[in-house]
This record gives sequence, C-alpha cells and structure tokens, in this order.
Amino acid sequence: MSTTHTGGFKSSYAFDRYTNQNKHNKTLNDSNNSIHEESEKTKALFDAGKLEKGAVTGYSFDDIVQAPRSNKEPTTINYPPLNLKEPIPLRKSAWAEEDNADVEEELSQNIPIDSPHDLISWVNTVPKTLKSKVKPAEEFDESDEYDTDIDVEETFKDLLRKDQGTFDGTGANMYKAACEQSGEAPNSFFIRHITDRHLEIKHRYFSITSFNMLMLSLKNNTMVEELSLEGNCLNDDMCLAIGEMLSENCFLLRVDLSHNTICNEGMDHLSRALASHDNLRTLNLKANKISSRGTARLGAALSNNIGLQVLDLSENAICGEGFCSVFTGLTPNTALIHLDLSWNHVQTHIIAWKGLNKFLKANRTLEILNISRNGSMDYCPLNIYKTLKTQNILKMLDLSHNWITSDGCKKLALALMANECLEVLSLSHNPIGEDAITLMLKKICNNATFKVLLLSGIQLSSNMLSTISDFHEARSHIIVLYETNRCDWRWHRRLTEKISKFILDFGTTPMKLYFQKPCDFLPAEGLIKTSVTPDRHLESQSVLTRSTELNVNFSISQQESILLELGCSTENVTYMTDANNNPSTSENEISSDLPDIPNGWQSNCQNQFINKVKNITSAEMDCFLWHMMEYVTYMKNNIVLSKDQEKMFLDGHVLRLLTLKEIFSLQ
Repeated sequence: MSTTHTGGFKSSYAFDRYTNQNKHNKTLNDSNNSIHEESEKTKALFDAGKLEKGAVTGYSFDDIVQAPRSNKEPTTINYPPLNLKEPIPLRKSAWAEEDNADVEEELSQNIPIDSPHDLISWVNTVPKTLKSKVKPAEEFDESDEYDTDIDVEETFKDLLRKDQGTFDGTGANMYKAACEQSGEAPNSFFIRHITDRHLEIKHRYFSITSFNMLMLSLKNNTMVEELSLEGNCLNDDMCLAIGEMLSENCFLLRVDLSHNTICNEGMDHLSRALASHDNLRTLNLKANKISSRGTARLGAALSNNIGLQVLDLSENAICGEGFCSVFTGLTPNTALIHLDLSWNHVQTHIIAWKGLNKFLKANRTLEILNISRNGSMDYCPLNIYKTLKTQNILKMLDLSHNWITSDGCKKLALALMANECLEVLSLSHNPIGEDAITLMLKKICNNATFKVLLLSGIQLSSNMLSTISDFHEARSHIIVLYETNRCDWRWHRRLTEKISKFILDFGTTPMKLYFQKPCDFLPAEGLIKTSVTPDRHLESQSVLTRSTELNVNFSISQQESILLELGCSTENVTYMTDANNNPSTSENEISSDLPDIPNGWQSNCQNQFINKVKNITSAEMDCFLWHMMEYVTYMKNNIVLSKDQEKMFLDGHVLRLLTLKEIFSLQ
C-alpha cells in the first residue's frame, strides 16, 4: 500500500482504526456493495474538487475504492464512535516533539467522529495556520547521525522529562540511563565512587561522548566536593562540558585538571564558568598548554570571582603578557590566597615584573606566591623589593631557580629588614654569593615574623656553614636550610629538633599531624572533628591503621600508648596483630629503612632514628618546610588540603620520621 505524508495530523490514527475494521469485515462478508457505494460518493467528492487526494495521512484515494462488488445483501455493521479525548501519539519517525508540542495541545480536544465522512470533514476544516505549524516528515532524515554533544544533551532532556518529581543526588541513575540509550558502556569505577567526597578519575582517557555523559551526570551531584581529572588528555571540547557542569553544580569545591592538553579555547570555557561559580575554592590547571591568550579571559573572570582561593597555573606556556592579564584581574580580587605561576616563560619581560609590583601594592588577600623557574634573573627582585618593605599581606614567596644573583639578593635583604609579614622566602638554586647571604642573615636576625629561609642547592664554603650554624644557635625562631654534608648528623639532629619545636609553636605535634589524616581504609565521615558526636571507635581504628604505615612492629601496649597520647579511646578497639598474635607490619612498606621494634622500646631507637635522618637530602627537607608553612597558612584561612597536598606533606617521608621520633620518646 502506498503511503503519502501530507501533514501528519492526529486523525491518521483514527482512520487507521476505521480502515482495519473495514478490511476485517470484508473477509467475514462477501458482499461489500455498501462500502463500494460509499467509495463512489467519496470519488465524486474528489472529482468535484471538494476533497484533496491523500488528505488523510498514510493512505491514498486508490486504496479506499478498491473494495470488490457483490450481489449479496450487505451486513449492517455498527461502528463504535471514535473517542479522541486523550492525545493520540504521533509517529516519532516523522515528527519532532518540541516543534509540535503546541500542535499536540490544540489537537487533543474531544472531537466526536462517528464515521469516515466526519473524519474527512474534520481534517479539511483544520485551519491552515495550524497546518503550517506542523513540520512535515520530509524535513526529517532518519539516517542523519548527530555527533556527541547534541545526542547526549537531547538524551538527558528526555530523561529529565520522564523523571520529573524525582531527585537523584548522585546522578548515577541518570548516567546509567544515558549510557543505555546512547549505547555506551557505563564506567563502573565512576558508578562505584560517585558518592565519595573525593572523586579521583585519573588516566582513563575518555572519549568525548562518554566524558560528556560523566559531566552531565555531575551537574545534579550533591555528594562530590573534590573532583580530580588529572592525566586524562582532556582537550578544549571537553572543557566545554566541564564549564557547563561547573556553572550548574554549586556543591563542587575543588577541581584538579592538571597534566592534560587544555589550550586557550578550553580556558575560555572554564573562565566563563569561573565568573559565575563563586563556590569553587581550588582550581588546578598545572601542566597544560595554556598560553598568554588563554589567561586574558581568565584575568577578567578572576576580577569578579569572590570564591576561588587557590589557583595553580604552573608548568604552562604563559609569557609576560599572560602574567600581566592574571595580575590585572587579581588586583581587585578579594578571595585568592594561593597563586602558583611557576615553570612558565616570563624570563626578563620587564612589563610582567612591573605588573607584579603593581599587583602586590593593590591586592589585599594573596598570601602564597610561587613564581619559581621563570628565569627572571634580577628583574623580579629589583622591581618588587620596594613594595615588599611595606606590603603586609604576602607570607610566602618562592623565587627559586630564577638565576637571581647577589645584586637581587641584597635588594631582597633590604626589603626583609622592614617587612613585618613575610614568613618564608625561598632562594634555592640561585647563583647567590656568600656576601649576599651574609647580608641577608644580618637583616632578618631582628625580624620577629620571619621564620624560614631556604638556600638549598647553593654551594657554600666551610666558613659560611659555620656562620649559618652560629646563626641557628642564636636565633631559635628562624630556620635556614642550606646544602650540607650528609655525614653531619649533628646538623640533622638540630634541624629536626628545631622543626619539631616549630610544629609545637603552631599548637600541634608531629604525631598529631600525621595521625589527623584518616587512613585510606576507613571512611572519613565518622572522623570529622566538627561533628557533635564523633565516632570514637572509628577514630581509634584509623590511628591504629595509620600506625602500620610507619613500617614498625608495635606491640599492643605500644599501640595503646599511642592512642592515649593522642586522646583516643582504648575501649573495644581491635589492635593490629598478625596471624600469630604478633604486632603487625604494614603490607605496603613505604619506608623499608625504618627500624623494627618487636619487643618494646629499645634503648638504641634514637641512634637508629639519627642514622635514618642523615639520609634525608636538603631538597626533601626544603620541600617539607615549604609544605609545612603552606599547611599552616591553609589552616588559618580554613582551606582544605587537596589529596595531592596531603600525600606530599602528611604522608611525606620527613613527617613520618618526626612522628617516629616522638613515639620513641614516649617511653
């Protein structure tokens, strides 16, 4: 049967029903003269021009008049009236839901039709304006295949329409349904961890379709606070999905997009989201392909953002103009605390360093600034030293690996003599002469706020080492870290003692710092300190599990001593023992050179500890001191450490050794 589409009105379904009944009755009764007479009348109407050929969608005129003749008496058939009270569904292959929504509403009236003539008359009386609203089938090509973004977006719109009245706080159901409709296999890891506060999806290398579905499902997620997408080869097209997700998800606080392939166009998408997302606290864009053009829009977004506290743009391709854009945007900013611009391409761009000077004069929030490894030479210190004299906001400044000479160091020394806020200055791996270091020590000795001077990677003479050692003895509130001989165990012992004292001055101990981080095997929800009734049992089990990562065999009495020292409960706890009821060892031996203590505290524990400390390099100690002061600044500003920062500091080798030293002294 030929089919002619002329507008696709809802009456096609009614006429299909009538015609099917008619054909069924023809097989029961050989005589169809009455039907033939009706067909002749219809043909007459068509010949007179009162009826268009094919006016009823789906059937041509010839199909109606092909009923056979018979001389038998026709059988009377009473057709039930057709009821069009409820809307009749359109054929999905020929109609677009959204385009014909208004037409469906108009045609869903109760129209009494008792015969095919009434049906035909009703179709012909439909207003022409209403027909024009309907999009014909010829405009739709079912063979067309649309690409990822449109298909996924339409899929989610359909699902949202179906699930009105329900709320899924994770987005998991939406994600599964979308994968089923699009034919993509769901990511099982994503589904398992979609309720975690920290969602870490690293090195997965998604396709654009699957990644867009992930981001769209996260739009309604209320569980995830930190999202890490490190090392997934994310490109600019994927940043569009990330930007749309950030614009709608107000529960996400920290986003890590480091080690991807994001370029300038991707930065445009992220900047638009950043301008409206004031709940985002941390954005990590380290190790991408962002240049100066990409930071231009970012600077404009930062000027209006009142929520972002940590921004990492290190290891990109930002030149002097890009630095100027960032500094210009941050000048009126009232939220940013930590800015990392290390490993970029500024070098001797004088305009960039002048822009930094203007920024430091005007900004009133930035406390941590890292501009190391930019090849600034003396241009940076010569442009900012005057501002540092009166600048009372910045607490930590990293100028390491910048080819700064003695002239630049002397200017910084003059600035530190008057500065009353800066606490940490890193000049490591710069060709600074000993005369400049001597001047620096003289200027900071009476500075009450200065705490840490990092000089690792600078070769010093024995006379200079003696001078710094004497300075340490006289100034207990300042740590000067320099390159030294590993065999000088006395220096390492004094340094660790001084660091422990520093930690005490901050109101905590190395043990409390190490054990405050929940172990990776227990949920963190029950360990929240702000909870009215924290789970004391869970807290104790977390401490005992973390103690096994020290790779030391603690007896049950020693484990109990650790719990009591930390103020944890010792009731109904399961102590860490192996199958032979001996103190357990960590399955993951992170530091295999640490001592084992199977039979209680040994008298030579301190000596063993000193032997291990001597193997710490100055670079490791440099990193630890910077992260320790960074941690203190974060805590004062109520900023949560990212998972990577926790690994570098709370899981670091130096803090483990300091924790063991404190545990050894409990006896």
